[in-house]
Parts: sequence; structure tokens; C-alpha cells
Amino acid sequence: MAAANESQGLKIAVAVLVSLTVILAVSSYFLYSSGSQASAKLEDEKKKADSAQALATKAVGDLQDFKDRAGFKGIEEYEALKTAMSKFFDKVTNDVSEINAESKKRVAEYQQAGGADPKIKELQDSSDQLLAAYRDEPNKTLGASIDRLRELLRNQAYLTVEFAIDNMGIRHDLESADVVNAEKLGQETDAFNKSKADLEAEHAEHEKNRQDLLAKVDKLQTDLANTSTELETLKTKSTQMKDDYDKKIKDFQVQVAFLKEEVQKEQDIMDRPDGYVTSVDYTRREVMTNATRQMGARPMMQFSIFDSRGPIPNKHPKAHIELISVNDRGSLARILPPIRAGQNLQSTADIEDPIRQGDFVYSAVWSPNTPERFALIGKIDMNRDGRDDRDDLKRMIEASGGIVEYDLPPPGAGRESGKLTSLCNKYVIDDLTPLASPTRRSPAGASQEDLDFLKKQTEAIREARSLGVQPITIDRLLIYMGYTPHMVASGRVENLDKKTSDAIVYPRGNVPAAATGGSATPPAAPGGTNGTPKEDNADAPK
Repeated sequence: MAAANESQGLKIAVAVLVSLTVILAVSSYFLYSSGSQASAKLEDEKKKADSAQALATKAVGDLQDFKDRAGFKGIEEYEALKTAMSKFFDKVTNDVSEINAESKKRVAEYQQAGGADPKIKELQDSSDQLLAAYRDEPNKTLGASIDRLRELLRNQAYLTVEFAIDNMGIRHDLESADVVNAEKLGQETDAFNKSKADLEAEHAEHEKNRQDLLAKVDKLQTDLANTSTELETLKTKSTQMKDDYDKKIKDFQVQVAFLKEEVQKEQDIMDRPDGYVTSVDYTRREVMTNATRQMGARPMMQFSIFDSRGPIPNKHPKAHIELISVNDRGSLARILPPIRAGQNLQSTADIEDPIRQGDFVYSAVWSPNTPERFALIGKIDMNRDGRDDRDDLKRMIEASGGIVEYDLPPPGAGRESGKLTSLCNKYVIDDLTPLASPTRRSPAGASQEDLDFLKKQTEAIREARSLGVQPITIDRLLIYMGYTPHMVASGRVENLDKKTSDAIVYPRGNVPAAATGGSATPPAAPGGTNGTPKEDNADAPK
């Protein structure tokens, strides 16, 4: 009995195993069949996509060739092409209308002069009908317009020929009239001779009267000389008053120009963005822009990011970026750390106003396909240490794609170079007082070289204003360029523990003789100059 039960259980197990095997085989068949069909559909869709892409490429090429042949080369957008073609048709219509109006004017003059050739009136009416048909055609096409213009030109040619034929007839009539007029001229000549004799007798009588008038003129000339003397006196007084007036006006103009320049230094001159942000990745602190290699962008160039909802430039950029890589489709840039406090620049912590897709990318020294040209006039002190930094500023401008067109350095900072022209976009001036100065010179002790430079600087600024070059202060330019200062100006020493200071600076006790003379100026700290420690502070003021 137990053996029968075991045999029955084995049969059931075998039956279950066979059923599961069959089910697995059927499932595998349907799965493989569905996969094969999906692969075939995918291959068909790829072929359709490639065919559609080829057709699109050919259509774009054909459209470009048509635009080049039609005279609309360089227009990419379809709406712009429609606008250009509409303007072209409007201009042709206006020109043809003006030509027809001038033709009608000539025909009217011809009729007023007595012309009565019916063919000319018929041709003019035909021109009016052709112009009306061309102007009022509902579905105006380029081919139809050319046909209408050809018919109008043929009609104008016929009209010109008719005018020429009529002119030849008039000329023939004039030649016949000349013969008749010659006979009449002989009769008029005889009458003229008789009139001439009468005129000579009349002339003798008038000569006597003229002598009487000359006596009166002499008296009037004497009176005129006296009046002229009085007039010269009045002119002298008027000239003196005019000179005084012109001098006052000139003084006022100088004052107005000075005040205008002072206002322009603080005025935000609106500009156009040089590009825009296409994507932002705060995890990697990187952004993508639409600045391409063809536009002149290259790695290491720095830009400012401004909100797309506000004017540019302004004193509150969102952040500064530096290009890492540039290609023909766009560029990748890294977000630079905040460069100074008080400007609301973004940090890696709480970002209240994040960079968004579409925000403006702006550089004060670079524009797409056109470099900005600058003129440096006077001292250039970027870090307020009292030393001229124009070489560093030139490198920054040139590295960002700009050009220094003209340079007028102060005495001891180099030689004048370049030429100030109307091609310059801005001239840079530095009217801030340095925080530290290696040399202090009073105005009373200024040398003749300094005075000559100040005169030349004033003339250069006046010439820049006359050429329409806009001023920009060094601090405003550095904000737009994302400049990071690498020095912190030393403060004024109010109190000094000499003993503790010597113990820190000279731990071995070898105090130099100069340090024991009671000087209150501490020695230079390691890594710095002029008592300024070497720091890497990204938020230090410029």
C-alpha cells in the first residue's frame, strides 16, 4: 500500500514537472517573438528618422540656395525672411508708383503744352492699369511680380518712343516756323534802328539829370561817412560785449562738461548682453552659455551674470564665471567664489537669488565678434596700494577679449602709446584716493613734469568727451570684470607693545640695531610687503 502511494506521488510530480516545462517553453517563445518584432520596428523607425533627416537637410540647403538667388542671403529665420520679402515688395511698389507718377506728370505737361497725340494718352492709361494690377494683386509672388514689371517696362518703352516721334514732328514744325520768323525779324530790326535814335536823344536828356543827381550823392556820401564813424564805434563796443559774453558762455560750458562727466562716472550706461545662460549645475558649480568659438570666446575669459529681468550692467551682479571650454555650439564655465562683500554675490550656502536659465552673460571688455576698445588716462591703481597697476589691467582686458587703444600713464609709469580716436568705447579714469602710498608729495612740491602731465591728462579727457567716448571709473570696471584683489591695506598703528613684538618677530633675541631705535613701524610680516601680511581673502574690498 505504501509502494502504491509513492508511485502515485511520483506520477503527480512528473505530471507537474511536464506542465511547468511546457508553460516555460510557450512563455519563452512568446517573449522571443515579441523581442524580435520590437527590434524590427526599431530598425524601421531608425530608417524613417534617417530619411526624414536627409530630407530636412536637403530642404534647408534648397531654401538657403533660394534665398541666395533671391537676394536674401544671411537671413536665417523664416519670419525674418517673410518680413524682408514684404519690405522688398513694398519698396518695388513704391518705386514703380513714383516712376508712374513722374510719367503722368510729364504727360500732363505735354498735354498742357498743346500735345494731342492719342497714343501717348492710351499708353499712360495702360501704365496706370498695369500698376494697379501689380499693386492690388491678391496673391503676389516673385514670378508674377517680375511679369507685371516686365509688362510695365515694355509699356514705358513704348511711351518713350511715342514721345520721341512726337518730338520729331514738333522739331519739323519749328524749322518751318523759323523761316517765317526770319522775315519778321528783318521788320523788327528796322523798327529797332528807329527806336535807337529816339533812345539816344532821350539819353542826352537823362545825362543832364544824372549830373544833378551826382551833386546830391556827394552830399549824401558825406553824411554816410559821418554815420559810418558812429557805426564803427558801436561795432567796437558790440564786439567787446560779445567777447565778454562768449567768455562767460565758455566758462559755463566747461563747468557743465565737468559736472556732466562727474555724473557719467556714477551713471549706469545701459548695454546689451553678450550671451545668456543655457543651463546651471550647482552640484558641480558649472554653467553652460551660448558663447561660441566663432563669436570670439575662449577659455579663461571671465564674465558677470546679471538677472535677465533687470537692466545691464549694474552694481549687483549675481555671480562671476570663468570659461573652461569653448566649442562651436556653446561654452562651459565654472562659477567663481564671491569676490567681495556687500555685492550680494552667490555662495555655496544659502542662495537667495540663484542663477537661472536665461540670465544674461556680460563682459565689460568683450562683445561677440567685436572687441571693446579702451583708453587708459592717468594713474590706474586697482588694489589701492598707491602703485600703478596699468600693466595688470591691460593683461586682464586683453585676456577678456578687449583692446587697449590708447594709454597715457603718469610720470614714472611708462610712456604714452596708441592714439585716442572715436573707435574707443570707454576711457578709464581712477579718481579714488589710495589706501597706502609709497611716496607722498604735496601739491606745492609738484615738479614741472607732474604739471605737464596734468595738463596733458586734461586735454586727453576733453578730447575723449568731444569724440563721444564714455568715461568709466576703475572701481566700476573691476566689478564688471570680476577682479579679485590679492592684498589687504595695512591699518594705522595705534599702540604697540615693543617688547612683545620683538619677542614674536625675533624669537632668538637678535634684534637689529634699526629696530631698537624706537620706531613705531612694525617689520614686514612673512609673505607680505610694507607691513601687510600675505592673505588669501576672497571677500577683501577692492
